[in-house]
Amino acid sequence: TLESIGETKITSQNYDAEFGQATAGVVSVQTRSGGNSFNGSAFEFFLNDKFQSRNPFTQFQPDPLTGRHIPETERNQFGGSIGGPIKRNQWFFFGDYQGTRSTQGGSRLLSVPTLAARNGDLSAYGVNIYNPATRQQFPGNVVPHHMISPQALAILQLIPEPNATGRDNGTRDNYVASGSESFTENSVTARIDGRLSERVNTFGRFSIGDFLRDGPTSFGTGGGQELVSLGGVSDVINQSLAYGVDYALSSNLLADFRFGFFRYKVNVLPFDFGTQPAADAGIPGLNIDDTFSSGLPAGFIDGDGSTEPGAFEFGSGLGVNRCNCPLDQNEKQFQLVGNVTRMVRTHTIKFGADVRRAYNLRVPSDAHRSGELTFSSNRTSLQGAGGLGLATFLLGDVTNFRRYV
Repeated sequence: TLESIGETKITSQNYDAEFGQATAGVVSVQTRSGGNSFNGSAFEFFLNDKFQSRNPFTQFQPDPLTGRHIPETERNQFGGSIGGPIKRNQWFFFGDYQGTRSTQGGSRLLSVPTLAARNGDLSAYGVNIYNPATRQQFPGNVVPHHMISPQALAILQLIPEPNATGRDNGTRDNYVASGSESFTENSVTARIDGRLSERVNTFGRFSIGDFLRDGPTSFGTGGGQELVSLGGVSDVINQSLAYGVDYALSSNLLADFRFGFFRYKVNVLPFDFGTQPAADAGIPGLNIDDTFSSGLPAGFIDGDGSTEPGAFEFGSGLGVNRCNCPLDQNEKQFQLVGNVTRMVRTHTIKFGADVRRAYNLRVPSDAHRSGELTFSSNRTSLQGAGGLGLATFLLGDVTNFRRYV
């Protein structure tokens, strides 16, 4: 936390031996301690959306649910510190707190399937589509209802209908999504310093930071692109503990001992963690449990979500809404350090040991664990001519599939 920093030192070259493994630089941060008098501080920073201007391209109409042109946006960062004596000239304390409450709004102009397209009529998209089984063009570029995949129809129930006029016969830029992402921080640092004798000093410090980010998706239950920075939930807890003793053996000989511990633990989860929408839609083999393979799979209509008519993305994943989820990481380290420093005339001699035990478990999901499905326009084209990824999706004809296991 900012209020707990007493001194910062940056070393870029000529490192001491104890920092011998450093390459780019060494940053040393010393936390504040209390004294014989009480001192404290308080601060607050506040910002909201009342003085923001609208984005004319994505905020040209109010949200039908909230009636707001600009999604709710607010940032409030606050905290304070206090330090003083526990027993004058012998024991001292310092503590501080920092909190952040942030709500940041975002909006996107996207494309979703038209009402006619959801019934197989793709004539408005201006592209000829072909039956991949017969290589014959669908009459009128309409996919017969009996050929439409029931699983695709079930997923389309999760994708919102157009809410804007759009362009190109209403097939592009026909949906305005808006929402607000919340961020919460609670961070505390506490430190105690003591003089056990004229020669022995000691200190102990504990710090904890708890961070939670909850970001909406463009399509709600259908997932889709993030509206601000993340389409999902990120929960992080950082902890740090330090204890040290300094012993002045003589006027020119000093020994010090340190113990340190830190833990970094993060969970990133998709917006629909714990649900089984793929299984509910009748797609087998994707939601095989209620945890790591839960939620809606990532879907890429037109493969790369490019400029093709009808292209859109749904579900969760790194390529959809920046959600490497589910992600589970637990990193921790223990450290023991002992040094002896002796001054000999104009020279200082220092030697010691630094022993560390490090542990890290990281279970990522670079490819979403409930699967990533690609629907390419090539499947409904004729030797590369025509074709529509949306038509491939309606047929339930998965072009590519991948997942992390």
